[in-house]
Amino acid sequence: MKIWILNHYAIPPNSAGGTRHFDLAKRWLRQGHQVTIFSSNFDYMKRAASHSTEKCTRELADLVEFVRIKTRPYSKNDIRRFLGMMDYAFNVLSCVNDNDMEKPDIIIGSMVHHFAVVAAYQLSRKYQTPFVLEVRDLWPETLVEMGALSDYHPFVLLLKALNKFLFPRASHVVSVPPFVHERIIHYGVPRTRITHLPNFVDVERFSHNKIEIEREENPFVVMYAGLHGPSNGLDVVLKSAYVLQQKQIKDIQFWLVGDGPEKAALIRLSQQLGLSNVKFYQSMPKNEVGILMQKASAFVFHLRDLPVLATYGISANKLFDYMAVGRPVIFACRSRNNPVADANGGITIPPENPQAMADAILQLFRMSPDELKQMGRNARQYVVRNHSADVVAEKYLKLLERIVVYGRSG
Repeated sequence: MKIWILNHYAIPPNSAGGTRHFDLAKRWLRQGHQVTIFSSNFDYMKRAASHSTEKCTRELADLVEFVRIKTRPYSKNDIRRFLGMMDYAFNVLSCVNDNDMEKPDIIIGSMVHHFAVVAAYQLSRKYQTPFVLEVRDLWPETLVEMGALSDYHPFVLLLKALNKFLFPRASHVVSVPPFVHERIIHYGVPRTRITHLPNFVDVERFSHNKIEIEREENPFVVMYAGLHGPSNGLDVVLKSAYVLQQKQIKDIQFWLVGDGPEKAALIRLSQQLGLSNVKFYQSMPKNEVGILMQKASAFVFHLRDLPVLATYGISANKLFDYMAVGRPVIFACRSRNNPVADANGGITIPPENPQAMADAILQLFRMSPDELKQMGRNARQYVVRNHSADVVAEKYLKLLERIVVYGRSG
């Protein structure tokens, strides 16, 4: 098959961010399929155009073909980011038309934003080929619950209208969060045309012989590695660091690794609180951050208390990365599903509660080396069984093959 993937933010592992589609493409290539990923030339983590400024250029990353689409830069979530989304949609279509590209057998439109899916739909019409709508997060519901926009904001109304238009026209819908189908069926999509294919981890990036915890480590490092965005609520992590600093516990440090729109504010908050137990690290390529993650004693996963998570659940790349390293995870999220509890791989606490987070960290800090090691092993074994890239890629490929043969699967 010739597979096209439209994902504005797709990256290879030598960049910082999620590598879902690169990891899928790499495995599909091994089985003889052709895969092309259409992504932006603008690095949203670095806030810089890190590739050619031509309308579209091709490059290979470990034999995976990327077509880089020119989009305008932005520094925060404002009108320029919206215009960048529009750039992506229009320039994908223009790039394909100008370069007379060979017809694909199937197109995946990843709803990191709706306009990538609109472009996927338009290309599917042009080539008379099926397209898969992949739901990564539930928009616009998440925007409204975070307080970013009102329920009657023009952009929210636009996204709702696009949902009503796009979902019924997809050959199949792939949902990344586990229970999103309960919402999608209200757009007229039969349950049989919705498949849950979660996020996953390339377990080979985290060598098993490096996962043992040495209790002699000093300090005890609590790490967060990922986007510093509004929904992550990392101010709660800093406030828990303040609680422990006030207790004069000097052997616990917090390492926050990554970048994002909230990072500058988080650094200011750390300075205001006078925190000496917090270190900030810049974002790193996926294939490098794993090395730093080996230095963690435990990880913290925190999301704001949003009803959408309690209703539809989560499937977070960073959480599965943490678990694959083989360390305990503090799961601070009110979600309908809880991989950490399922694995017995850490401690679950309510979100937005710095005292509860500080107490959980102290609980781990006071555990024996054997207890910590067992928690870490449990976490890793769980993702190997349930969220391995090889397992998800094989299921996804079989779904695509059925759709190509039958037009619609389900």
